[in-house]
Amino acid sequence: MLKKFCLLTLLIGILHYSLLPFLMAQETLKEVEYPGLKKIIAVANFETKVSSATPKIREKMIEMFVTALQETEKLIIVERQSLEEVLWGQEAKTYGHLERDVAVKIGNLLGAQILIKSTITEFEERVSDSGFGSLFKGIAFGRDIANAYVSMELQMYDTTTTGVILESYQSTAKTPITEIARIIGMKRGIIGASGFRKTPLGIAAKEAVKEAAIFIVNKMETLPWQGRVIAVKEDGVYINAGSQSGMKGGEKFDVYRMAKEEIDPETGLFLRGEEKIGSIEIVKVEKESSIGKITTGTNFTRGDIVRVEQKSEKYESD
Repeated sequence: MLKKFCLLTLLIGILHYSLLPFLMAQETLKEVEYPGLKKIIAVANFETKVSSATPKIREKMIEMFVTALQETEKLIIVERQSLEEVLWGQEAKTYGHLERDVAVKIGNLLGAQILIKSTITEFEERVSDSGFGSLFKGIAFGRDIANAYVSMELQMYDTTTTGVILESYQSTAKTPITEIARIIGMKRGIIGASGFRKTPLGIAAKEAVKEAAIFIVNKMETLPWQGRVIAVKEDGVYINAGSQSGMKGGEKFDVYRMAKEEIDPETGLFLRGEEKIGSIEIVKVEKESSIGKITTGTNFTRGDIVRVEQKSEKYESD
């Protein structure tokens, strides 16, 4: 009878620990009504200010983050391999030293409207021994009391004009106190990345990145959509938005070109204006791109910015 009781106690502890991620994951990302086209963002690899967030753990966290953003079906995420190639080409191997011109380059080459940079600022698990729990077939089992705290800082870079930080946000999550069954004498500590998601730290990390994803989705809703000209050919102007972005034939867009960057002599701030150079109307939609016919203007080129037509404006061609 005693053996059955001890085994039942152990199983209850393990079951509680195993189901905790499932129970906490029941809250879904906030539904956001997204009018118009899906916006393109790029997500840089996670940096850290704490040694406990190892490279493998950071890799797991960015996977969680990108998955959370993709599951909203509100945004288009630039492939990480493409982003890596741009950053290495610019010798920006350390995201913590991301230069403003690199952020703009990402917008020009990859068409991303915003670059997300994340830094893990807190990554801590607290475990205390609650003492001997039970003995089964000569093996002593104990129960630990654990909770975890994860915090990450987000920065949203404007990749269109100045490459400056548009918004910063601190996302934090703390797990409730959890009982963990363990074999007496087994070493505690952060387990490998393969089992990370089921640990208190993994659960807290998932909640932190989910909170961050909610913030990004809601913030992106407040920004007007914009795309990029990716090519100009005889059959029209190609832009980096297709059916997967919600593009439809017949939609009209204004095309803008960034002016040369200047520095304000009094404030030292970078200033960069833009001018409207014409308009296009979409005549063909493919999965990742669309083709527009020129309705006004000339001399469009790769990298020009495309925005939804402002009907209140009037454009007069030269």
